[in-house]
Amino acid sequence: MIPAGYAAARMHALLLAVLAAASLPAHVLPGELRVEKLSNGVTVALVAFPANGVVAFDTLIRAGARDERDTTGVAHLVEHLLFRGTARVPEAELKRRLQALAVDANGETDEDYTLFSSVAPEGSLPELIQLEAERLQHARISAADVVDEAGSVEGEQAVRAADSEQALAAALQAATFRGRPHRHDPLGTAADIHNLGKAADAAQRFYAAHYRPEAVTLIVSGAFDVDAVLAEIARAYGGWRGAAITEGAPAKFERHTAVRVAGQVDGSAAALFGFSIPPAAHARQLAAAELIAELLGGPLSKLSLGPGEQIEASIEPRRDPSLLGLMLTAPDAARLAVLESRFRSSVEDLRAGRIDREQLEQVRRALLWNEVARLQTPAAVARALAIHAAATGRPTGLDEVFAGIRAIDVAEVASFARECLELP
Repeated sequence: MIPAGYAAARMHALLLAVLAAASLPAHVLPGELRVEKLSNGVTVALVAFPANGVVAFDTLIRAGARDERDTTGVAHLVEHLLFRGTARVPEAELKRRLQALAVDANGETDEDYTLFSSVAPEGSLPELIQLEAERLQHARISAADVVDEAGSVEGEQAVRAADSEQALAAALQAATFRGRPHRHDPLGTAADIHNLGKAADAAQRFYAAHYRPEAVTLIVSGAFDVDAVLAEIARAYGGWRGAAITEGAPAKFERHTAVRVAGQVDGSAAALFGFSIPPAAHARQLAAAELIAELLGGPLSKLSLGPGEQIEASIEPRRDPSLLGLMLTAPDAARLAVLESRFRSSVEDLRAGRIDREQLEQVRRALLWNEVARLQTPAAVARALAIHAAATGRPTGLDEVFAGIRAIDVAEVASFARECLELP
């Protein structure tokens, strides 16, 4: 005999599934992703879409702080040095030409990657490609430039040291990843930053080892002609030669209890939990982590919050096992203890599979549509592709993660929670 109410509940579940599927975007990118590879190993990822004549051209080097061997901070130092120009295009000339092309150029270094980002009018793209190829292949690393840039890095360190939230996150990284490269900030350890002005040889070794065709992904997004741009890239990068690189294997994922650190953030009592999650090469597991982050710490979380209380989730894809971070803040220690008790109950509900299906569908829709809304500019598209390519090792990484977000069900979320969300 069918239990009373079963048929109605089943119909409601089916209707919810149909409506959810119908309301999900098929893709998060605003155009089709095309991936090509030059004969020398340079990967090219292209997404063309109407963007009011604006184009982004990003250069991803799949090497960062995790790849440093002798001196921490040299990956970031080399990023700075690439803005110093080359023998053929000195720094002043490089700046003048970029300004004349109306190019907005920036760089960043993380554990897994170094990224050079440029946004420009479509008509400037051919010359921009030539300039980026020049400085990437022929960087000039001089002792004098290293001394100058070391001073800039010390200034960055001082700014970060004054940020209480950054300090708490750094303490969590150090406690979780003892002996691993990303236990320290990509800027480097304090001791190495202090001596960075003497690191010219280390910077040259890092550049020689990692700035190689097989480590590079060029990302073009926005308004451009795909075939014309591919031809331009082939002319600028096709003759580049370099020895094949050997990437360090990702660290082994080991299940362990979450790490908790406590402190003060902007005058509030804070507790930061770090749950170790597998390397991003497992794109579907990263998708499960993204869903859990929103279920626990996003706007659709069912965790009740009182006045002055907050919970924020953070997750970054990494080549190595990384962290799903949940930060709880409250006006004082007593309120924080109560909030933490509710948080722990919510985590245990996930581990036990007590997950509201309707809430999961709402979170899924929000993640997908928010990403569609976010990826409407060439710069946003290029950076999202770069970060996921760096972490997964594949230029299709972004699509893979959001395909997982679209497909993962309650059972898979609960399984991931049991595997990774073990509280201290």
